[in-house]
Amino acid sequence: MRKVFSILVVFLLVVTSSPQSLFAAENFERVTSQSQALTYPCAQPGVEYTCSEINEMLTESAIAHGIPPEVAKAVAFRESNWQQWEDKEQTIPTFNKNNDGGIGIMQVTDKSGRFNEESLKNDIQYNIDKGLEILNEKWELGIRGVIPTINDNSRDVIENWYFAVLAYNGVVEKNSPTKKLDGSRNATAYQEEVFKFIEENNGMTLKTLPFTREDFKYDPADEDTALIFNKLHYEVPGPLTKSRQLFSEGDKVYTVVGTNLRTSKDGAGNNPLSSRQVAEILEETVFYDTSLQSPFRHWVRYHIQLQDGRTGYVTSGALEPITSRVSGATRYETAIEISKEGWQDGADTVVLAQAMNFPDALAGAPLAYKYNAPILLTETAKLTDATKKEIERLGADRVIILGSQVAVSKQVEDALVSMNLKEVKRIGGATRFETAQLIANELGSTNGKAIVATGFEFPDALAVAPYAARNAIPILLTNPNYIPESTMQALQGKSTIYAIGGENALNAPVINKLPGTVQQIAGETRYDTAAEIINAFDLGDQQALVATGTGFADALTGAVLAAKKNASLLLVTKDDVRTPIETIIKQRSIHTFTLLGGSDVVNVDNELAELATYSLQ
Repeated sequence: MRKVFSILVVFLLVVTSSPQSLFAAENFERVTSQSQALTYPCAQPGVEYTCSEINEMLTESAIAHGIPPEVAKAVAFRESNWQQWEDKEQTIPTFNKNNDGGIGIMQVTDKSGRFNEESLKNDIQYNIDKGLEILNEKWELGIRGVIPTINDNSRDVIENWYFAVLAYNGVVEKNSPTKKLDGSRNATAYQEEVFKFIEENNGMTLKTLPFTREDFKYDPADEDTALIFNKLHYEVPGPLTKSRQLFSEGDKVYTVVGTNLRTSKDGAGNNPLSSRQVAEILEETVFYDTSLQSPFRHWVRYHIQLQDGRTGYVTSGALEPITSRVSGATRYETAIEISKEGWQDGADTVVLAQAMNFPDALAGAPLAYKYNAPILLTETAKLTDATKKEIERLGADRVIILGSQVAVSKQVEDALVSMNLKEVKRIGGATRFETAQLIANELGSTNGKAIVATGFEFPDALAVAPYAARNAIPILLTNPNYIPESTMQALQGKSTIYAIGGENALNAPVINKLPGTVQQIAGETRYDTAAEIINAFDLGDQQALVATGTGFADALTGAVLAAKKNASLLLVTKDDVRTPIETIIKQRSIHTFTLLGGSDVVNVDNELAELATYSLQ
C-alpha cells in the first residue's frame, strides 16, 4: 500500500453546468475570502470526513481492489456526488436515486442480505469497499464471457472497465452504448456518464470506443429488458488510457500544455508550463488537496522533476506516461512480474521453460498466446519456489513444460504433479528442432504460414514472436547451414514461409530449400533485423515493450505480453537504443514504453523519453 499524505492547496472551484454540478453547487457553504476553504457535505455522523479524506479513501480502496481510482471515483460521483447522507444532520443515508434500495455513497443495493445494512448506512469506508467488491464482480463477468472485453483486458486501463461500469448499473437496454433506433451514441447511458465524469473531473481525454448498433440486440417494446451482446470482444487501436494515479517512482511522464507546476506541497508557486515537457516521478506517494476539495476534483498530485532540473507538484490528470518498468530481482522474478502485469486475474494454463538456456523455449510464444498463458521460468533441477507461488496465484490447473528432461528435469515435473493440477504436460523432443516441431503440432495452425529462424541464437525468433503469437504462426528452428529433418516435416503444406535473419543466421542454401513462397526478413545486426520485422509486418501501434537484445529471458517471457497488448517488442542494449530501433520509434510514433527487467539490464529510460518527445511533436 502506498503512503498517503494530505496537503493544503488553495484552489477556486469552477462549477460546470451539468445537472450533477448544479446539485453540488447548492450544497457548498460559500465564504467571502478566497483564502478560506469552501466546504462540501462529505461527512459522517460524529466524525468529520472532508472531501479530501473521501478522495483519499476512494483512491486507496480502489488500489486495494485493483481498480483504477479514476473509475471508482467517477462511479461514486455518478451514484451520489460523493455523499453518504442526504440531510444536513447526516443521519439519513443518501437518497435512493433509482428506487431500487441503493444505500450511501456507492448506492449499494443489497436485496440478498449479504452485507451489513447498518454499516452500509453509517460507515463510508464499508460502503465504498462493498461497492467496489460489486464492481469487481461485474468485471468478472467479462472474464466469464458474459459481457464484452476490450483488448488485453488489463485492469489498469480505464477504457477496459466500460462494460463492468455498465453492469454496475444494470445490463439493460437503457444502458446500451448505442441507441436502438438509429445506432447513434447513447450519451445518457450510465457508463457514458461515468466516463464523461472521468474526463471532466480528472482533466483527461479517453479513447472513443467503436460501437455499432449491430453489436447489440434490442427488445423494441421495453428498454428495461436485458441488453444482449452480439459481440463479446473489441480490438481497439492503442494505446488506451492507463490510470494516471498508479505511477511508480522512476516512471517517465509527459506534462500537458498549461500544466501548473506547484513548487511546494501547500500549493504555492503557481507556474504554468508553456510547452510539454518530460518529467520523472520522484516518489510513488500521492498528495491530496485539503482546501477547496470537492467531488469534482478526482485527481491526486505527484512530486516530479523536469528535465531542466526543476521539481514540483503536478496533478495526475496532467501527466501522460512514457516509460514504466516491469522487473524483479532475478529473471525468475521478472517473469513473475510480467505474469502479474498481463494476467492480473489469473490464468488457466502456464507455459514453463528453463531459465538458463533458450533453445526449447524459442518457439513457445505462439502456443502460450493460444492458451492465454504466461511463460514462467524454472531451474532445471527443481521447481523454483517463486514460480510455484505464481502458478498458485494464477489459479492455473494446467502447466505445459517446454523441453526434454535435460532442460526441465523429472523432479520439476513431479513437483508440479504434487500441486494437484488437472494436467502437467511436457512438449519436448530429442533436439531443439524436434521440440519446435512438437510445439507447432500442439499449436495446430491451419493458416498455411510458418516462421523459420536459427535455433542457435535467440534475438530473431524472439523479435518476431509477438507477431507470430497473435497470428497463430508456428516458429520453427533451423541450423544456419542446413534444415533439420524435423523442421522440414513441420514445413510440409506451408505455402508462406517467413525466414528471419541474414546470412549469419540463415545461409543461402537454407533459404533455397524452404518450400512455398519465401519472404526473408533480415538486417545486418539483430537490431536491424528486429526493426525490419516491425516494418515488414506493419507493427508499432504507438506502444512497445523494450527488452535487452543481449539476453533471452526477459524478451522470451515478455513476448506473450507484447502479443496480448498488440505491441512491438524492441531490442536494445543495456545503455543504448541502436539507430534502427530509434528510426522505428520515430516512424511509428511510438511514445509509450514498458521496460522489461531492471536498470542493470535495460537502462535507456532517458533516451526513450527523448524519442517520445520527437514522436509527439
